[in-house]
Amino acid sequence: MKCKNANSFQKTFSFAVMNNVGTLHLKDKNFLPENADVCELLIKLSQHKLSYAIRDIQTNQLFVIYDAVLSETPENTLVSLEAQHDYLNLKYKQVKISAETFNFVFIPTELYTEIAAPSYKNFVRTTKASRTLINKTVDGNMHTISSVDESLIAPLLNKYPDAAVYSQAEALIESISGPDKQTAGLLAIIQFNSGTVEIALLSEGQFIFYNIFKTDTVDDYNYYLLLVKQQFNLQPNTNILLAGEVEKYSELYRRTAKYFKNIKFADSTRIMKYPESFKLLPAHQFYSLLSMSLCE
Repeated sequence: MKCKNANSFQKTFSFAVMNNVGTLHLKDKNFLPENADVCELLIKLSQHKLSYAIRDIQTNQLFVIYDAVLSETPENTLVSLEAQHDYLNLKYKQVKISAETFNFVFIPTELYTEIAAPSYKNFVRTTKASRTLINKTVDGNMHTISSVDESLIAPLLNKYPDAAVYSQAEALIESISGPDKQTAGLLAIIQFNSGTVEIALLSEGQFIFYNIFKTDTVDDYNYYLLLVKQQFNLQPNTNILLAGEVEKYSELYRRTAKYFKNIKFADSTRIMKYPESFKLLPAHQFYSLLSMSLCE
C-alpha cells in the first residue's frame, strides 16, 4: 500500500504514515503501552522488506501493523524504528521473528530423532554465516529444519534475545493446517512477497507440499505455478487462496485465473480480530505475518 493512498484512510484509521514511499504504519488508538506485557510482537523480515504487528494475546486483538521496503541494513532500520516508535522498546510477553530463507527441510515427527539432528542440519547448511532452526509445525506432526542468514536476524535478536525464530514456511503451513484447513480435495495457498512467492498444498486435510520461489517477473510466477500444477495434477476446480502482495485486478491474479476458477483471498480476520480502525485494510495483505501468531 503506497503513501499516496493515505489520504483516503485518514478519517478512518488512527495511525501515522511515514514519508517513505512504500511504508505503511497503522496504530489503533486503544493500544496502551502499559499492556505490552500481555501482547505479542510479530516480526517478518526478508532481504527486501520488514513488517511487524502487535496483538493482545488475551483478546486476540490486533493493535499495530507496520510494513516497509528496506532501504538500509536491518540493523540501521531497527535503530531508526526504535527512535521513531517508542513502543518497540517495551517488554512484550512474546516476540516471534520470521526470516525468509530458501534453505529448509521437513521431517515427519515420527522419523525425527535428536541423535540424527546434526545429519538433518546438513541438508540446510550454507556457505554464509547462518543460524539453524528446528521448529514443530502441523500440531507437532512435523519438524521444520531451516537455516537463516545470521546478519538478517542478529540485530533483532540483540534487541529481543528471548524471541522465537522461524523461517517463513511455518506461518503459512500453520495457517492452512488451522483456520483455513480444508478436509476434502486439494487446497493451494499462494503467498506473494516482494521478489518471492510461496506455495503450500493440502490434500484431504493433510499437508503435502511447500516451497518458495524467486520471482522477478510475472512470467517467473507463471512458470512456477505451472510447475506445481503439473507436478500435483491440480485441476481448474482446485481451491486457491491468495495472500500477500496481490490484488484482484493485477496481472498476478489474471495469470492465476488462467488455470483455476475457484479463487479466493485469504482472510486474516479468521486468525486475529481487526479493530474498527483497520477495517479498510485488505484482510489478505498481511496474512502470513499475522499467521505467525499460530506458531508455537
